[in-house]
Amino acid sequence: MKTLFYGITGYTGELILEEAQRKQFKPIIAGRNEAKVKALAERFDLPYRVFDLENDDILNQQLSDI
Repeated sequence: MKTLFYGITGYTGELILEEAQRKQFKPIIAGRNEAKVKALAERFDLPYRVFDLENDDILNQQLSDI
């Protein structure tokens, strides 16, 4: 099952990713800021996506496989 965590780049998000890593859970991470999302994806070895929540078509496209 694919799971996506959106808005994960803050302090609480990092805590969530650390716990996910301890449990060997590999979510897709996403957010608006490519540099921050990419840095976390590299740090935790996770797939990532970059998009905002304003455009319904893009949002539907990004979530179609979740």
